[in-house]
Amino acid sequence: MVHYLRKGIGERVPIVEPSEAPSNVFSKEPIPMTGPINLATILRKEGYDAFVFKEGLVGREMSDEELVKCNVLLLSLMTSTYERGVEYAIRYRRLRAEAGLESRVIAGGIHPSMMPEEAAAVFDQVVIGEAETIIADILEGEKKGRIIKGERHDDLDSVVPIPNFELVEGWENMHIFPVMTSRGCPYECNFCSVTEMFGRKYRFHSPERVMQELKNLEKLFKEHESTSFFRRHFYRDRILLADDNFTANLVRANDILDRMIASGYNRKLLCQARAEIAKHPELVAKMQRAGIDVVCVGCESINPQTLEHMNKRQTVEDIIRAAEVFHDNGLQMLGMFILGSDDDTKDVFKMTSDFCHKHKIPFVQYSILTPLPGTSFYKDMEKQGRLLHKKGDHKKWDYYDGMHAVFQPKNMTAVELQEGMMECYNNFYSFGNFVREVGKYVAQSARALFTGNSPSFHPAKYQLVGAHIKRKWLQLNQEYLNYLANEPKANTPFGESLV
Repeated sequence: MVHYLRKGIGERVPIVEPSEAPSNVFSKEPIPMTGPINLATILRKEGYDAFVFKEGLVGREMSDEELVKCNVLLLSLMTSTYERGVEYAIRYRRLRAEAGLESRVIAGGIHPSMMPEEAAAVFDQVVIGEAETIIADILEGEKKGRIIKGERHDDLDSVVPIPNFELVEGWENMHIFPVMTSRGCPYECNFCSVTEMFGRKYRFHSPERVMQELKNLEKLFKEHESTSFFRRHFYRDRILLADDNFTANLVRANDILDRMIASGYNRKLLCQARAEIAKHPELVAKMQRAGIDVVCVGCESINPQTLEHMNKRQTVEDIIRAAEVFHDNGLQMLGMFILGSDDDTKDVFKMTSDFCHKHKIPFVQYSILTPLPGTSFYKDMEKQGRLLHKKGDHKKWDYYDGMHAVFQPKNMTAVELQEGMMECYNNFYSFGNFVREVGKYVAQSARALFTGNSPSFHPAKYQLVGAHIKRKWLQLNQEYLNYLANEPKANTPFGESLV
């Protein structure tokens, strides 16, 4: 990056991550995205008073008093938070104008990157893609375009700083800290926008850099835990390896895990990986020894035709093998399933529920197939006229969160898709299942007195959490269910205030 004598020294610059709409109650774990933390870290080094404000973490929106003091407002937006970002921009401009001050709003993130023209009609500037090497120049005025595209760099170590989590407002409330060690994905799943955002080439941080970031976080944890009795004895901070596929490069993954084991690293971690990693049981065993205890796997579907048309490049047998290998190695699998493809019929809901129980998958996440901008699936649904609640160029983006049916399915109605997804949650998360999981935990704890293998209480805990969340979702979404029950056609708006 070219460094200039910055004119904005001391300028207050928040990077805001708005919350999703209250109707989405399945996304309440307050984990900030890594991109905003990287940018805040860079801007602090450039002299700006930059910080990250994640509404879900702080538990509130920025007040008028806080907002009017900001010289520039940066917004990091997903599709489901885009409209709330628009509201922020409108309120910020009004407050600054009433105070006789200039305003400037810059938007980035996955949704503005996929829909730059739409965003450019609302915000002063729109940043497409990765912004680490250009954000300071944008604030300085060296890059003046309405739409500015960031560059993808192969050497992540040289352009991405070690993030300073203390720049996140309310970071003390975090229990899971994200560490991103790679970008990009060579796969072309038709529902995913990762390749459009980060490219099809895997780009990695070096193992040395990954270890340095983990060590820096460990210093923060120890200082933090020393002041908290709760954290010392009951709930230790955890790491989320936030890569879309942590084990994409097997040699590199082995190197990082070996370094963690050799260093005596004892922090619990979560990671994301493809089901195919189960073909390498020795690596799975090493993951467990390094401290990884939960693996999030994009299973997507148990319908072979759906997997093929999604271009997932995996089989149902791969998913079954993954469940078995992770279980055999003491790892808990979070199976993530997507419902509602054109190859799915109403039978898919019971079949998926039965599959998860049969193969003893401890955690599940069910989502409705969602046509996210930037994906080939979105382009297909738009071309076929199957998107719901659209009027003119306006869509109700709040509902593009994976928890709401926003297109017309082929082999069922939209309300049948919505209710089928909720029925899957009903079959998996319940008080009865919580009692059964507690029983398993007690029995395993008794055996641990002789084996030394301490069981995890997470499956039981998440039965209660899941049961509560699904009840809350139904309470908050009755109006939406009524809307779908009327079998809306494409372009039918949901609610007068939403168009």
